[in-house]
Amino acid sequence: MRYLGVQALLNLVSQFLFIWIAFWALQPLRLDRKMDARAPQQARALIVLLAVVIGYTASQFFWSFFDAVRNLVYLVR
Repeated sequence: MRYLGVQALLNLVSQFLFIWIAFWALQPLRLDRKMDARAPQQARALIVLLAVVIGYTASQFFWSFFDAVRNLVYLVR
């Protein structure tokens, strides 16, 4: 049971880390300047949502990859 709690905590930390990296990587795009000047809040919301989508997807990819590598042990047993 404790293993599941640690795994859940690592999953959450991984998701927040990848979301932060995606947000950091999206900053130089300056979407607020490329979008309509009357809606800067919408441009910022779009950056946040894109960061969440990209970060969550990247985190899930790495978790899936690590699970697959961990399950390779069962192939040789």
